[in-house]
Amino acid sequence: MSRWTILNDARIQPVLFSWRGHVPRASVVDVLETYLPGFLGAPDLIDLWTVTGGGDFLETETLLSPVGDPALGDALVDTNERYHLLGFPRSGLLFSTGTHLGAFDVEVGEDLLLRDARPRFVVEGRYRSFDAWYARGLRALRAEWSLPQDASV
Repeated sequence: MSRWTILNDARIQPVLFSWRGHVPRASVVDVLETYLPGFLGAPDLIDLWTVTGGGDFLETETLLSPVGDPALGDALVDTNERYHLLGFPRSGLLFSTGTHLGAFDVEVGEDLLLRDARPRFVVEGRYRSFDAWYARGLRALRAEWSLPQDASV
């Protein structure tokens, strides 16, 4: 059993998850340090990117990828730049798009569940880890995915 609820869900319902595949940790860190010089946060997210490489999940969500393809809309840096132009604060690092947004608050060190209500981005939840963001936030919003209810975080 994985330490991440999202990977356990992917094992149980693989049709709902499509990952890019392993990305070397050094590549993930290099992208983050180039985009956000001095960035030291989100070690669990960095670990998850190393394992999954990002990808699509739960039919409507995308875990942005540090090595994503801008043409596919899953590139971490390009997506963040696009959202910053739309008014998303630079203190946030978007890591997920879909029915809701997921972002790491660089200043506070929390994962945020956001609703895109442009020109505003409404915080619907704050979490201390990616796993809590996924299990208690995004995953809890939707029951139709038929995932086990005992997501322990």
